[in-house]
Amino acid sequence: LCRPSPGATTYLDIMRLAKIRYLALHLDRLAPDDPRILMAAKLFPNPPIYRSDNLIVYENGGGAPSMDLFGAVEDTEDWMGAVEEGKFKWATGKVARIHLWSGTEREVEMRFQLKSFATKRDVTISGGDKVLSSGNVDQIGRDFTLNWRIPAGFSSVLIGIGGQGVTPASLGMNNDERPLTMQMSECRFSAK
Repeated sequence: LCRPSPGATTYLDIMRLAKIRYLALHLDRLAPDDPRILMAAKLFPNPPIYRSDNLIVYENGGGAPSMDLFGAVEDTEDWMGAVEEGKFKWATGKVARIHLWSGTEREVEMRFQLKSFATKRDVTISGGDKVLSSGNVDQIGRDFTLNWRIPAGFSSVLIGIGGQGVTPASLGMNNDERPLTMQMSECRFSAK
């Protein structure tokens, strides 16, 4: 949902940023048609450094990530699957995260729209230990523009959401029993 999407070559740099040098696929725990097997084969430019009937090991080449490395993605546990061709996602909890990664410390701008489900809610948006924005969000929605400095490595934006989730079924809308709280759309980010 957050744009721009990272290119495939970025994933190896993200592994380097996380200090992950090897990827091991335990074939005895994966179905033969598990998509992760093909994804790994396409991701790594070199063949596996080890291969047996039960294990495939890839090496990312080591070294430091590119200083240009920068990206963001919404947490898939906090934000449900994309709706209406990926235009927005719903949160069902009281906290929803967006994760960022950067090869160096930098100034960042992030923009997105939040809409509350069924009732007005208070939100607090923070990055690290700093409150970046806060206020009320209703069903019409509110645009947020955040500017702050992120460290090299990994960081997160936390969106704290007030109030209890409301199910569409409880409002007679449909049979959906998921307790929805907040919708996010139009997430864009850039380095300044």
